[in-house]
Amino acid sequence: MRRPPRRPRDCMLTTIASEGTFRADVINEDARGSITLIKYNNVEIYTLSRTRRGYARGGDYHPTAQHALLLDGEADWTTKIPDGKGGYEFVTRTHEPGSDFVIAPGVPHSLEAKTDCTVLMWQEGGGFEKGIDAELRERVLALMRGRDRGEGI
Repeated sequence: MRRPPRRPRDCMLTTIASEGTFRADVINEDARGSITLIKYNNVEIYTLSRTRRGYARGGDYHPTAQHALLLDGEADWTTKIPDGKGGYEFVTRTHEPGSDFVIAPGVPHSLEAKTDCTVLMWQEGGGFEKGIDAELRERVLALMRGRDRGEGI
């Protein structure tokens, strides 16, 4: 009798050479989608973020550069960068499948899914430390409140 495939939260993969263990754990699952941590020998090396159309995530920043690869879907990434006049500006770029990009250390950023999308992310040096940028986080929450009222996408 065939067993049904396991969901990522139950999945443990062992390398062919048996030198180490990969493990994928869903750490958050809600209306927006899911976030899965992928670890090797219990050290986080990747984050897989699945986000449903119209939802947003983020408003955070990291002490090291964050790399991202959009595996499928379309998403707007917004960064908060100095405007050269002592303030900040928000810059939004649309990414499509196959887009890869790097967010510099300390740069607040967010994602808004234009379609259902999947993003693979990792940080230089491993780990996934983060801080929250209150202004950008509030923009993300405002997008979500608008979505809940039927505004936007």
